[in-house]
Amino acid sequence: DMSHIRMVRGIPIAEYRDALYPFLHFYMAWFFYKSGQFFSKRGSMDLLRGDSSKLLRVFVIWSAIGYVFYISLLGMRGALTLRAATLGVAKTFVLHGNIPLNYPLWFLFTLFLVRQLANIVLPAKSSKSFIPVCALVVCVAYLLSFLLWKYHTQWLPYYIANSIVGLMFFTLGYCISQYETQWWLCLPCIVGYIACYIWGFSIVQYFPNTLHAGHYLLNMPTALCGI
Repeated sequence: DMSHIRMVRGIPIAEYRDALYPFLHFYMAWFFYKSGQFFSKRGSMDLLRGDSSKLLRVFVIWSAIGYVFYISLLGMRGALTLRAATLGVAKTFVLHGNIPLNYPLWFLFTLFLVRQLANIVLPAKSSKSFIPVCALVVCVAYLLSFLLWKYHTQWLPYYIANSIVGLMFFTLGYCISQYETQWWLCLPCIVGYIACYIWGFSIVQYFPNTLHAGHYLLNMPTALCGI
């Protein structure tokens, strides 16, 4: 237990984290949004090879390092068994998209899936159907993510729901990034963010697609105001 040294000016770090989290809850949405900003369509195999090298390779390397630590931890706890070291780890990966101790890596695996989906469903920016198709993708992803939350489908692999949520913010970044330099966009975002602060932020934990606070359907506009 390291809680006795996790202090900043006499205040536990956890308190800083809990105090700041509502204001920065959109950070995962921001990662998907920014990834969409820099995305460009290309051949399916070309994208698959590139993302396998940039995303999956990093995912596999850090998962292997985490696996070593996990096995060591099981050994120190006297809980190391063949089942825990193999089937237990495999089950976590199948259901969550990561291995034990390496939960933050879910983002790499989900981003890999989102980029492959985006390359299939999103049109080129030069296409005449660019705005309508992007709007349709956002609306469908928004609805699907809500339905997956509402009907308590957490028993499904997490990366099904969080890939859909990720695709929504990824598409928004891909679509509206060209308008970000318009200064007038700041005004509604500032007003919206202040309104969220007054009435309460709507926060969704994207990894398991669970509602942390507020109303699920208000999370997307809330996150966009922060982004």
